Amino acid sequence: VPASTALHQAYQLHPLEVNNNYELANLYARMGQREDALFMYQRALDANAGYDEIYFNRATVLMQAGRVEEALRNYRWSMAINPDSHEVYNAITNIYLHDYTHYGMEAEDVFHQALYFFPGDKELWNNLGYLETQRQKWPEAAEAYQQAMTIDPHYDLALHNMQTVRLHLSPGKKGS
Repeated sequence: VPASTALHQAYQLHPLEVNNNYELANLYARMGQREDALFMYQRALDANAGYDEIYFNRATVLMQAGRVEEALRNYRWSMAINPDSHEVYNAITNIYLHDYTHYGMEAEDVFHQALYFFPGDKELWNNLGYLETQRQKWPEAAEAYQQAMTIDPHYDLALHNMQTVRLHLSPGKKGS
């Protein structure tokens, strides 16, 4: 593979050049060589710890390896460096949705931060609604689903979710 050869040669010549290390890490990640990728992402961070995409890509590889807490730490670093990265919010909120009881208020805070930067993202609104539904915070869930449907009145998933939540908001039922 010519790219592999060139990247290995570049690394040998300049082992602390961030782009050499980062691209070699990406190559290893694409080839499914996780440990090599993680090693090279660390080498890239040794060269430049302020590069949000390195943390993001390393977190993605860690998720593939089932190392969720390590992945979250890296996603959080990526978010701290680049707080308006749509991709990092999607990655973090997806983790939180799978284990909302463990992440609690942190999950809610990240959703609100994401929506600050991306208020027109119907998926984020719908996912916030799902989080609130799981937490049985019915009025908050309804508000989030309504925001998603305001953005896209034909968004069937949010409409379906809203109908489910309305059953809990009807007279005689308690809200949150």
